[in-house]
Amino acid sequence: MKRLRFLRIFLDKREKIEAREKKKAEKEIEKEKNPDKPKKTSAASKAAKTKKIKKQIEGLDLLKDVMSQITGSGVATCVDKAFDKKI
Repeated sequence: MKRLRFLRIFLDKREKIEAREKKKAEKEIEKEKNPDKPKKTSAASKAAKTKKIKKQIEGLDLLKDVMSQITGSGVATCVDKAFDKKI
């Protein structure tokens, strides 16, 4: 009786492993057929990407403000102010 249970468990595990290997093989074949198919991104990945993009936009806005100040007042006034702060 114990041998039959052991054999049944062993055969079940073997079937699961074979099914898993078959599924992997099918996925590899699918990848070969459609190599340009994009991967699905998770919600956490999307949130991280949007956070990075928002930070980049903030940096670009800051750069825009600095450049407008420099072009509006001239480079010479910014340099003089920098030297005044060092002394």
